[in-house]
Amino acid sequence: MQKKKEEVLFSADENRFRNELRDFLVREEAKQIEREIYERDFYPREHYEKLGEEGFLAPVLPVKYGGRGKLVYEVILAEELGAACVPLAWIYSTSSYVYATIVRHGSEEQKRRYLPALKKGANIGAIAITEPEAGSDVMRIKTRAELQSGTYVIRGEKRNITNGSKADILLVWAITNPGVDPVEGMSAFIVEPKSGMSETGFEVIEDYKLLGGFPGTVNSHLLFDEMCVPGENILGG
Repeated sequence: MQKKKEEVLFSADENRFRNELRDFLVREEAKQIEREIYERDFYPREHYEKLGEEGFLAPVLPVKYGGRGKLVYEVILAEELGAACVPLAWIYSTSSYVYATIVRHGSEEQKRRYLPALKKGANIGAIAITEPEAGSDVMRIKTRAELQSGTYVIRGEKRNITNGSKADILLVWAITNPGVDPVEGMSAFIVEPKSGMSETGFEVIEDYKLLGGFPGTVNSHLLFDEMCVPGENILGG
């Protein structure tokens, strides 16, 4: 008897993960949710949270942080979400950049603090690199972060930030030493715009759709107007 493609390419545990995810998406009527999103254009946060509650999010994380420790599970998750509900896949993909960056470059304290909520879907992440003039060319970004008495003061704008206004955790790229090459003078910061800790000096200028964008997603223009972020929130610090 000829084996199915999945049986050849994936292990038994990987296929078990795929089948459990597929069953969940069918039970939750993900395809119907997708149709409703396209009709009414709402942000499907509660449905994203359910994915986390059921343990499907962030499978690439090390086992000690609740993941499965293998990238292939992340591929399966992306594939199945994309087939069932594109807006959910879009939210997930952007958040995945955040937890993948923290697990690779964050300190142990940052991993313990931020990964669990991202894994559970309780927090949504966004990457804040793109700027009005620089685009996504990090070598030309103008956002600055100045260290003042143990606190970084961030000034600048970010644009076209997927999940921007909805994010609980932003990874913000900024220049900390303008006197050297940006490769050496640039840092990333873990910013919690809704926490109360760093919400002063933060503004969502507007949400909008990109050309060719689809319902259920958010792209944001963000302003950092002397936003104060604790020194320990520099990525890896």
